[in-house]
Amino acid sequence: MTNILILVGTLWITGCTDTGDLTKSETDPRVGITCAAPPWIPFGTHLIIDGVPGEWVVEDWTAKRFRHNTVDLYMKDRKTAIKWGRKPRKVWIKKMITISK
Repeated sequence: MTNILILVGTLWITGCTDTGDLTKSETDPRVGITCAAPPWIPFGTHLIIDGVPGEWVVEDWTAKRFRHNTVDLYMKDRKTAIKWGRKPRKVWIKKMITISK
């Protein structure tokens, strides 16, 4: 198995915080791991975001008014999310594939 990255494009990346509710995929949001993305990116998809450490897992959907081009990253607190703001970043989907010889 090997990993490949598929460029999604440049999306708006915003910070958000846990509201105490489960995500749309019925998980508890995890800081530094969980993200909300447009519904055309399936739950469980792993995202790599330019300039953002780590690998993010789609476990929620973004608000309807932002659904076409925004990814929300769950952050530890409101202050951190506000400091992050809204930034355009390249986003890749990480896929594991098997290469046959």
